[in-house]
Amino acid sequence: MKILVTGGTGAVGKYVVDDLVQHGYQVGVLDLAAPARSDVVHHAVDVLQLDAVLQAMAGYDAVMHVAGIPHPLNDPAKRVFDVNVNGTFNVLEAAAQHGIGKVVFTSSESTMGFAFATHRLAPLYIPVDEAHAARPQDPYGLSKVVSEQICKTYTQRYGMRTVCLRMPWVWLPDDAQRPFYRTLVAEYANWYKNLWTFVDARDVATAHRLALEVELENPHEAFFITGPHNWTGQDGRKLLAEFWPEVTEFAPGFAGTDPLISHAKAARLLGYAPQYGVKDVLG
Repeated sequence: MKILVTGGTGAVGKYVVDDLVQHGYQVGVLDLAAPARSDVVHHAVDVLQLDAVLQAMAGYDAVMHVAGIPHPLNDPAKRVFDVNVNGTFNVLEAAAQHGIGKVVFTSSESTMGFAFATHRLAPLYIPVDEAHAARPQDPYGLSKVVSEQICKTYTQRYGMRTVCLRMPWVWLPDDAQRPFYRTLVAEYANWYKNLWTFVDARDVATAHRLALEVELENPHEAFFITGPHNWTGQDGRKLLAEFWPEVTEFAPGFAGTDPLISHAKAARLLGYAPQYGVKDVLG
């Protein structure tokens, strides 16, 4: 089976590519930068160029659309929105024209709006799940909401299966990043807007492969993909009492260091079970 990964040389995309290759898939990478691996096909294509994307996608069975600007902090708002939304449109349009049966889209928990909110935005309940309202206040979160709708629209129009995986802060298990992550844990009070939710890049890769392999009942689905616990190591209810006292609604089973954004739906329908916690990343 041949899988095209857009953004396959990026910080997250390279883990997705590695996992697919290790599990026997033939992989192509659509990215302006060349991949480090020699056993994948490289398409030096910009996702904003529909004709080039269409040409590169010929012969593939499925697509993982990982490419995009990963946050709104370093680029103008218009560029964040244009790259993420128009890039997603181009990938879905090309996939439709080729009759490709499944597209897995790397979305974000920023669809909920918390991480980059300009005005205080408390969760309506904990843990946040896929039924929670999307309330983005920033161009990045908005771009992911619109991109998820593009996926849903193409499913409804063409019958292709689309799976949107909503990632929180993706932590990379490499030596260069560990000092920064240790600082995050030590200074957790500064990061309350993120709901202290993370996921290891290796679990992200597994989730993408599961989304590819599992035949879901519904042709379009969205899932939160998170780590096994919050990254402070502290009791979640105590954290909320201190930083989000307006949150008063909790699921009955929420306790201890459970993540404040739930991956229960992914566990139930995809068989997703995060393997890597904070200690695994920090070493």
